[in-house]
Amino acid sequence: MKIFIFIILIFINSVALAEKAFDQYGSKVEVPEPLFIDLVRGLNSKTGEWEINSLFSHSQGRFQQMNWAPEIEYVIRTGTSIEFEFPMEGGELTHYKVAGQQRLYRNLSGSTVHGLQFIYETNRQFNHSETSIFYIVAHRINYRFSVLGMYGFRNQVENWNGINTLLNQSVFYNYSREVDFGLEINYDAGQLNEDYWQVIPQVHLALNDGYKIQFGFGALASEDQINPVGTFRIIREFNQ
Repeated sequence: MKIFIFIILIFINSVALAEKAFDQYGSKVEVPEPLFIDLVRGLNSKTGEWEINSLFSHSQGRFQQMNWAPEIEYVIRTGTSIEFEFPMEGGELTHYKVAGQQRLYRNLSGSTVHGLQFIYETNRQFNHSETSIFYIVAHRINYRFSVLGMYGFRNQVENWNGINTLLNQSVFYNYSREVDFGLEINYDAGQLNEDYWQVIPQVHLALNDGYKIQFGFGALASEDQINPVGTFRIIREFNQ
């Protein structure tokens, strides 16, 4: 059933990749990044660009404790990026995380771009590490609408038998150059009936001097319960 759902969602995204005429855009593949599970950097970021940002979130009913994750992202060369992230729970550092991302190719019209993302993460509390890999497809349908899909797997380094299926599917509406509305869906399928869905409607605001704010409110559904999710991200870009 998990694999069936996974294939269906990939098919939905593939249908959206059909070529369509659209008004001229600053960059045909300028697609927003999801709020909760973001890219290392945009797949067409230029050499030397970098940013600092932090995600802040409450989930799974734990509203007494703020989870946040400061990170720094740098574009080594066009299409190749690296990220260092430090997830926190309250004032305690819980993880170390490093990620790399590589653009693969674009279609002839320039409206679709593909990439790969690799993540290595160490949990300090439980003394174990995980690796993840995502295949990324970003596509601008027209001036208003764009989609981004991330499809992958995660496993514990110490136990290669436990592999989770991961999916992030996002749809965005470009209201203006400064405002985007989005809907992000995350799916994590474990081996021990630990599946969960996360749905987050969101708003992205581009401010002056490279600052951006993103925020969203939604729900996280596991096997036996549904909990509210509140999250926002503050970004400062340094683009050449």
